[in-house]
Amino acid sequence: LRFIMYFPSFALGIFVANKNTPLLKGNYTVIAISVVSISFLFSFLATPDKRLNALIVIPMMLSGSYFLFSVAKHLDIPSKQLRKLIFIISYSSYCMYLFHRPIYVLLKEVYFPESYLYQIVYLNFFCVPCILCCSFIIQKAYDFTIDTLTNKSRERKRPNHLI
Repeated sequence: LRFIMYFPSFALGIFVANKNTPLLKGNYTVIAISVVSISFLFSFLATPDKRLNALIVIPMMLSGSYFLFSVAKHLDIPSKQLRKLIFIISYSSYCMYLFHRPIYVLLKEVYFPESYLYQIVYLNFFCVPCILCCSFIIQKAYDFTIDTLTNKSRERKRPNHLI
């Protein structure tokens, strides 16, 4: 089921990365409003079957991820800043994969709004950036630890005449 949920976004990403022509052409404001509206409406659809609920969100995931990719390509962001943001996200991505759930549970214990709409806002605008920042810090600490241990072990193993 997870494969069915996530593979279309993965495949669309590979397809789009290999094409120079955008799939969406037109007014990005209209497209943005449409994507947000559809996502908002889909978030209220629920059935008793969890598998069907998972399938309902596939179009939302596809349209949202593709829309963000398209907008990012057409924004007037200096490429240096965009590359830095992409680097931070990609550098932290594996750590986000490993630690997103414990960080989310911790943030949920600290505060979690009762209203469904406030939950969405809280999760998207506070929890996701916190998870990204924490994952970046954890990854930096891991790299620092590995570098420190590796350099110290190399110094110990090096013959005296090479030091």
